Amino acid sequence: MPLATLCQTTNAQQLLEIIATELQQIPTPTGRAQLMACCDVLAGLRFEKDLIHAIFREEVMQESVTYQDILQKGVTQGIQQGVQQGEVTVVLRLLQRRFGEVAPELLGKVRALSVTELEALADALLDFADLAAFPAWLG
Repeated sequence: MPLATLCQTTNAQQLLEIIATELQQIPTPTGRAQLMACCDVLAGLRFEKDLIHAIFREEVMQESVTYQDILQKGVTQGIQQGVQQGEVTVVLRLLQRRFGEVAPELLGKVRALSVTELEALADALLDFADLAAFPAWLG
């Protein structure tokens, strides 16, 4: 059933509605949710998100283990990005507060650091005598 979303068609809405109707015939809610999530993912390769979500009911897909896994990965990635951005903000604020304006190329290097490196840099900044120590610390 999920591969049906990849069929050639001139009417995407009609194809997806036929698939959704067939999915409704699956007797178990878990099986239906799993297959609906698979169809949703594969349909996303060819069709617009709004059309897909208008036809496949999101509340049913939310019961799917696959959907939950994708959602959890997105949440985890968002949290990691937020932590990294927060660390960058703190380090840049410390640099500018202690040494004034920082060269753009150094700012780019700070933004490229991992969270662990940013935390180490925040600690090291407290011991820098001047801004020249910063590029040396970066290596």
